[in-house]
Amino acid sequence: MKITYIYHSGFAFEKDDTAIIFDYYKEIDIARAVLSDKKQIYFFSSHSHPDHFSLDIFSLAPDASTVKFILGSDIARSAVPERHADNSVFLAPGDVYNDELLNVTAYESTDAGCSFYVEFGGASIFHAGDLNNWHWNESAPPDESGFYEESFLTVLESIAKDIDRTDILMFPTDPRLGREYAKGAVQFIKKISTGVFCPMHFWDDYNAVKDFGRAIKDYDCRYFDISKPGDSLMLRR
Repeated sequence: MKITYIYHSGFAFEKDDTAIIFDYYKEIDIARAVLSDKKQIYFFSSHSHPDHFSLDIFSLAPDASTVKFILGSDIARSAVPERHADNSVFLAPGDVYNDELLNVTAYESTDAGCSFYVEFGGASIFHAGDLNNWHWNESAPPDESGFYEESFLTVLESIAKDIDRTDILMFPTDPRLGREYAKGAVQFIKKISTGVFCPMHFWDDYNAVKDFGRAIKDYDCRYFDISKPGDSLMLRR
């Protein structure tokens, strides 16, 4: 299985003639290259924020018969072109979707929409969307910061009741949070065993990726050390 970083929270997974793209936002040429020879395509969009959901996904799909859109339930149904209405699924936290290639469960977020747990190609994959410990503890009052953290830990505890391991985790490491920008990521991988950690939602701050890559050596997981859009990682799956 091949993982390609597209941009921000966007990742592509390729196995045989199938591709999955999560939270496409920009870097359309990378997405097109991934999809160029695929017979089955899935687009996931965790929620309606424009850095996680782009109408371009509907034009990237070459043929309505070979694509499925799995969308957070806060995304307006009217955003889906008529030709893709029958192959679009809207999931709220707790909803599931299954077909011959995928098993999907939507979990809560601490912002809009949902997070996704996907079983595909013999691997378990978790894309957090905007699920994170958005503590803002360098700018928010302590009681407000504590509320944000408590909300995240409550959601994390709920997810951990169903999932004790994920082979691949895509999770925000957003440097806007300050010195503890990766606090939520650490809390997640301490709670749920993780095979490969893929940082996301770091905008263009690749120094944050490098810094957390050094810190994550203390935890038992492989790190996708991203340096630019289009970087890829091969997994034996």
